[in-house]
Amino acid sequence: MTSVVSYTSVSLMMLTRPDLRSLSTVTSAELAIFAGQAEAEMVGRLAQRYALPPTVPCPLLETLATDLAVYRVLSRRQYITRDAKEKSGIEVVYTQAIATLSLLAAGLLPLVDASGTVLTERTDRMPVLSSTEAYLPTFHEGPDGTHVKDPNKIDDLLTAREFDALRDRLT
Repeated sequence: MTSVVSYTSVSLMMLTRPDLRSLSTVTSAELAIFAGQAEAEMVGRLAQRYALPPTVPCPLLETLATDLAVYRVLSRRQYITRDAKEKSGIEVVYTQAIATLSLLAAGLLPLVDASGTVLTERTDRMPVLSSTEAYLPTFHEGPDGTHVKDPNKIDDLLTAREFDALRDRLT
């Protein structure tokens, strides 16, 4: 099973963490699978905000994908203890990568390409809004008899109906 990756590569992972070469039981194909898994996590977090993969290189995505892939490889090694993970710094790198992804996904950190241009966010998606968002939900999946009647919603609906009826009479 091979993985198609857009943001990192096996050679970039090896450059970032030369100690991966000493893991004699890990093949390049397995490293590519870890890279694919890391990128799938990234896409899952960023796809709501950005069209992925971007059409231009994004160094931050390359860095994050590489860091996450290397973490996935090293954290799954049986011989690495918690102390060894802390000493190697992979837990810190992972935590920082996830925090950065969260900032990107929330729109609090801009995503820029290699030339420094800020990538635009997706415009093909719009939130679904309701005219009753400000009210308590009328129905839910709970047992019968536990539904709530929001008096503000009832008053507002009656007022709107009276206004519509008055407008219809005047026109």
